[in-house]
Amino acid sequence: MQNQLRLMSNDTLWNSIHSARQREREVLKELLEFLLEVDRRGLHLDRGYSSMWALLTEGLGYEPASAHRRLQALRAAKAVPEIKDQVASGALTLSSVAVGQSYVQALTRKRPVSLEETRELFTSLQALTKVQAERLILQRASEENLSIKGLTERPDQVRTVGPQRSELRFTAGPDFEKKLARLRALYFHHNPNASMVELLDWAVSHAL
Repeated sequence: MQNQLRLMSNDTLWNSIHSARQREREVLKELLEFLLEVDRRGLHLDRGYSSMWALLTEGLGYEPASAHRRLQALRAAKAVPEIKDQVASGALTLSSVAVGQSYVQALTRKRPVSLEETRELFTSLQALTKVQAERLILQRASEENLSIKGLTERPDQVRTVGPQRSELRFTAGPDFEKKLARLRALYFHHNPNASMVELLDWAVSHAL
């Protein structure tokens, strides 16, 4: 396999990566369909597993975090079957589905949640990154006065990564992102390929 890869052209290799990624998503959809049927039949119980969690972690060898995402996706797909196709197409990530399902479960403990409301939620999570999905869910949870286990607002972080170098992490809202896009447009004629560090350094220098 390695020798075949080395003989590939750059274009073929690049296209192959994307094809493999698509196959990975399709396999994930297939896995969810298998898990749904196993759960429906209670086959995991017949084979000695006390729960689907036990099947995923003990039987299939998933790490807890990976098992949690798949179990939450399984639960979400029970209510909204089209989620499987959305995962396969890449419209929804497994992480987004998992955090969305955690919100639905927390909300259900407070009040009834309609199928239409559940569908709307997962539609709103499409095409979002993990961080963006978490931010949206945190906002909705705040509006409903909910606390979701394992999901909290990420504090600003500054970490030293080398001599005279620091890593900054922070969570920003949509207004900040719009302002950042405007800032990048203003700076474009100075450097169209500016990094985030260069862009923020320019803005801070002008502000001071």
